[in-house]
Amino acid sequence: MSARGLKPEGHAVRAATGAVRWTPADPCPLHRGEHYTASGRCVECTRLAKEPAKQARYWAEHSADINRKRREQRRGRAS
Repeated sequence: MSARGLKPEGHAVRAATGAVRWTPADPCPLHRGEHYTASGRCVECTRLAKEPAKQARYWAEHSADINRKRREQRRGRAS
């Protein structure tokens, strides 16, 4: 793994093919499946870790600020 905890193998796959997922040589011991190329995290572990209620609360609290920043970036005025 690299300094940020990401798997360089995934970065190589993304650079060569443009894929967002790949099956690593040393897969997750629980799922033995695909991993995301950006983070190296197991796709199934990521899915199981999501908490929709927590995500909805976060979005409700922060949506105005997030949307404002996105609009500013689109207009070329990053904050």
